[in-house]
Amino acid sequence: MGDDAAVRGMTVERVRGSAGDAADGALIGRRELVAEVVDFLMGQTLDRVVTLFGTGGVGKTAVAEEAVRVAARQHQARLEAAGRDPDPGYIAVASLADIEQQDEERLHCTVQEALRITNQGTDRPLTVIVNHLKRRGDTLLVLDNCDDLLDEVADLVEDLLDDVPGLRVLATSRGSLNIGDERVVPVPPLSLAPGDCDCDDRCEDPRCGVASDAERLLVKRLNDGGLPLDSHYDWDSLGELVAWTDGLPLALELVAVRLIGGMAPRDVLERLDDGRLLNAEAGGRRRSRRGLARHHRKLEETINLSWRSVTPQHRRLLARISAFAGSVTFADIEAVCADGGNEVLAQGGTDGVTVPRSAVVDLVQDLIHQSLLERATPGRVAQLVPLRQYGRLRLIEDGEYEQVRTRHARYFRDLAKHYADTWFGPREVEILQQAFDQIDNFRAALDWCADPASGEHHTGLEILYHLARLRLPFFHALLGEWSDGFEKFLDLVPVAPTPERIGSTTLLGWIRLCQGQPDKAEVHLRQARELAAMTGQPADGIAPLVFLEGAWLMLAVGTPDCIDVLGRAVDLFGQLGPEYQGDRANFLLMRALGAGFWGDDDTGVRVAQTCLEDAERAGARWAISWAQWARGLAPLMHERPVEATKWFRAGLETQIELGEQWGSTWGSEACFWSLAAIAGKLAENTSAESARDVAVDAATLMGGALAIQHDTNVNVVGLAPFRRQRERARDTLTVLLNGEFEPILAQGAAMPAAEVHRLALTAHIVAGDALLLNEQRYANATWSILTGRQQQITALVAEGLTNRQIARRLHVSESTVEQHLTSTYRALGVPDRWALVEWMRQLPVKQLPVQAP
Repeated sequence: MGDDAAVRGMTVERVRGSAGDAADGALIGRRELVAEVVDFLMGQTLDRVVTLFGTGGVGKTAVAEEAVRVAARQHQARLEAAGRDPDPGYIAVASLADIEQQDEERLHCTVQEALRITNQGTDRPLTVIVNHLKRRGDTLLVLDNCDDLLDEVADLVEDLLDDVPGLRVLATSRGSLNIGDERVVPVPPLSLAPGDCDCDDRCEDPRCGVASDAERLLVKRLNDGGLPLDSHYDWDSLGELVAWTDGLPLALELVAVRLIGGMAPRDVLERLDDGRLLNAEAGGRRRSRRGLARHHRKLEETINLSWRSVTPQHRRLLARISAFAGSVTFADIEAVCADGGNEVLAQGGTDGVTVPRSAVVDLVQDLIHQSLLERATPGRVAQLVPLRQYGRLRLIEDGEYEQVRTRHARYFRDLAKHYADTWFGPREVEILQQAFDQIDNFRAALDWCADPASGEHHTGLEILYHLARLRLPFFHALLGEWSDGFEKFLDLVPVAPTPERIGSTTLLGWIRLCQGQPDKAEVHLRQARELAAMTGQPADGIAPLVFLEGAWLMLAVGTPDCIDVLGRAVDLFGQLGPEYQGDRANFLLMRALGAGFWGDDDTGVRVAQTCLEDAERAGARWAISWAQWARGLAPLMHERPVEATKWFRAGLETQIELGEQWGSTWGSEACFWSLAAIAGKLAENTSAESARDVAVDAATLMGGALAIQHDTNVNVVGLAPFRRQRERARDTLTVLLNGEFEPILAQGAAMPAAEVHRLALTAHIVAGDALLLNEQRYANATWSILTGRQQQITALVAEGLTNRQIARRLHVSESTVEQHLTSTYRALGVPDRWALVEWMRQLPVKQLPVQAP
């Protein structure tokens, strides 16, 4: 596992003032503490839960991050020494800083995401987490910033420890979890006493052994900032300043910014604590007053100094930025925080201070230089948790909290709509990723919209609706979260036949179908019909309702009628304008699936090819991959499984490359359908050994695919066409493998998901080229390639006559009929008379003889 992956999700909330100075990245003054945590992470102690405990700004996250980084390297070295593959799921990091409320469900969803679990079903996240951890074995779970969720985190950890023996948990918090098996490890401020540094014997620091850890950190920050420190510098005042901070890394970071900006240490001291520091002996009485409350006060006073050191305009902007969650772009800040052009902030704050849009970029850059904001990723900035909490308090004091939160929610509603209106094109995957990069802010907006005081329930429903139109919950495995969200906001919003309510109800019904719950989908279908009746318009003219009707016929009922209904939905969305082209493309895909599952060969190929060409013209890669999947259905249903396999693999390969978490699950399923069908056809052609080889791969793949679906909570058997194909595959493989089927299935179930996908893409199709040649002959054959006598015999076979009856009718010998049939089978690529009859049934009417002879 790579170091960066091990600390995924922690870097934005990292206290930068604790960053390391040694070449290997070790933190100043934290060597022993990091080593203690690494021992725990590597299983060198009997503890199962360790909580890093300390005040805000002391560097708990930095210690956890460094320990995780070291543990990841050691774990990787162990695997390499044992000749084993990397284990990317061994360490999972969940940052809880952006969970605003004591929301247990959001906590579980956040941990689920950290564990990289794809949960597409309706089981609660805790159940899915437990099942996942039981299957994968030893796991390290890091829960960072538990401060506002101590009770919820404690309950979660106790549940997990009871059910998962191989789990160890590292938490960071300002309080302990107070549960059994917990060892609380205090994270103190950096030492104020002189002592040796954490370096080796080659240390070149002239103050090694003289300076304290806290002073060394501050000096390093000053040196990094280009401030020269020589013998003429005011070291005494600097020492007093270090002592005043109590060694809090974040306080030292903010002090460094003031000094780099030109203030002398004495100037900073006079402004801290309103000058009261000068009335006390530095390092004396103050140093003896220990405790979290005092450290918290020191941090708040340091932040107060930074706050007072910037202009009122900077303060106003910084307070407004605290409404965001996670990281944000400059454009986000301009849209939400700038005055002018918006009804809720048009007059600025209560003191008349305004933030023009034209000033935002410069103001943000200033705040970064002041360490009040930090660069997160290219083009995105973030606030450290203590600074965000401070900014929220100032926002409330300014009387702008409700207005800014509302503006934030409406902005992200509009952003969601923009994504939904524009995704169908070459930027499809980029837009899906951009939307997911904003998921913390979308969730924060939904939290505010759900608050009764917000008056924004309808805005919350619109956010969910437009992101579902984008297909975000499918691509990023958020179906459970979205179905819960739709249920919540449909209850909150008054019942009225608005486009968003009708659209949300139908999309919720579609999600329920995809989760394999047709009974719940039927409830939402009835609700959508009732809403449509309230509009006074014909039901067959309301595009979302027509779509859900067609999807219901395809997946719940299982009938060719779905093809025409879905075709009407495609036409209706096409009439709604260019902003609905993505919806139209998505429902064209659904029609291709319906035609593939339930239509004749010609219709299935034609509709799927239209869908594929539509996606290729747009350059939408994820849409192309699904169209390829749909393109494989008609060949599978009509006896061309080798051709089907090639299409299924093409779609699956792209989906794996894109890292999406939806289609790859269904792609593996489809591949074992087609492999099982290939094995069956080989057996029909007396290729028993080849049939068995393919059957073994198909059964192994089936076991792996079923295990993935179990882990991701996908219920394929709840959908009529999928259930039918799985049963066919199981029946074929059971016959071919006899008593070996179940053991082989179990072997596949034990495979990691990556190996399952690799098998789906690479399983060798023994004798597949010969089968493909037959399939191509079958697909391209016309009535005219047969001789006159072959046409006569074929027509009589289709009437149900035996070889002896045909011989009598044509006045030839029975052996002559058999010879002509053998030649016909070879010409058409069919194995027997039953396949010959099916081929004739598929011929267009214009090719058939006027009447059989």
